[in-house]
Amino acid sequence: MGVIIEVELVTEICCSCGMAFAFPKNLQDKFRQKHDRFYCPLGHGQYYSGETEAERLRKLFLEEQAENTSLKDELTALKKRVDAGMCPHCHRHFANVSRHLKTKHGIGAGWGEEPKG
Repeated sequence: MGVIIEVELVTEICCSCGMAFAFPKNLQDKFRQKHDRFYCPLGHGQYYSGETEAERLRKLFLEEQAENTSLKDELTALKKRVDAGMCPHCHRHFANVSRHLKTKHGIGAGWGEEPKG
């Protein structure tokens, strides 16, 4: 009684000697994910140095998260300045900033409105 095993092989070419060799796909996935060292049949060590998709997405996520934190900090600082009476447009101090924004800059109570003219 025999056993049949199917294994998907991938081929690589050694970056040192140029020899073609093959190994199972699941090992290639492991080597790519962990940047583990593997060897050609003549013993030359090599590894996948490129960034994986997961690493690229994590890096992008962290960059976006940092940008979001920065924008939140800027918004908090702007709100504090307005609460203290500072106009966010002309950077002057007013006792009633809300009235100043409406009469001088055409901005009502809603902060997302575009100025008139």
